[in-house]
Amino acid sequence: MQRLLRKGMAFVDGDARYFVRGVSYGPFRPASGVDPFPSPEVAERDFRQMRELGANTIRVYHVPPPWLSELAAASELRMLVGIPWPAHLRFLDSSASRAEIRRTIREGARALRSAPNLLGILIGNEISPEIVRWYGAGKVERFLRELAREAHDTDPEALVSYANFPMTEYLDPEEL
Repeated sequence: MQRLLRKGMAFVDGDARYFVRGVSYGPFRPASGVDPFPSPEVAERDFRQMRELGANTIRVYHVPPPWLSELAAASELRMLVGIPWPAHLRFLDSSASRAEIRRTIREGARALRSAPNLLGILIGNEISPEIVRWYGAGKVERFLRELAREAHDTDPEALVSYANFPMTEYLDPEEL
């Protein structure tokens, strides 16, 4: 399995267009007490059922441990991975919090760099409208672009985006 490329508004796998048929996977109560994912046995069963139903992509809300990435790849599932950070807090108020979020993005991108089944990295997830109104859309968009650069500096081949539904649809970080 190789990484997908973006060609215009489409994803391509080699010469063929790739149509995402995805499912959300998680978040879960940690099976191990550490990773927010089920046990490998449960994940393997889940992935087999997903493939039987025609899914080709999973969307996870945390950076998966290597075993989950490998199991997803063996199941021919691509991963759209959210790198979580506290977007519900006033994150732009403190240079320390911004630095911590940038570090989190770098570490997540570094952990995913070797995953051939990575569809993309989500550098943010549904920043609340109240937070966006507080700072202004422009400041939040600039910060998201900074986070995208952090991810691309760590993994230049990764597709990077921001996830929202519809709460902050007016955020438009252009290059994501």
